[in-house]
Amino acid sequence: MNAAERIQADALANPARNDTALFTAVRALGLTIRKREGKYRITVPGLPPARAEAVAAYTNDRADAWGTAQFMAAEFNLA
Repeated sequence: MNAAERIQADALANPARNDTALFTAVRALGLTIRKREGKYRITVPGLPPARAEAVAAYTNDRADAWGTAQFMAAEFNLA
């Protein structure tokens, strides 16, 4: 297992531990994530901007962001 694979495996083991782990885990699900002014925004990449915004989820809680990402990945058949 190389360094990148170890980082990803560690992030997936406890994605809500910190922002780095969360971002790695959410991106591994095939979603996009950003954080601005304390709020996480999770959405599906490759959609037109209006559609991406329509399906985007916002939260200020790291654990909620991870749960939302898991749900979205399943809903959009990404995971």
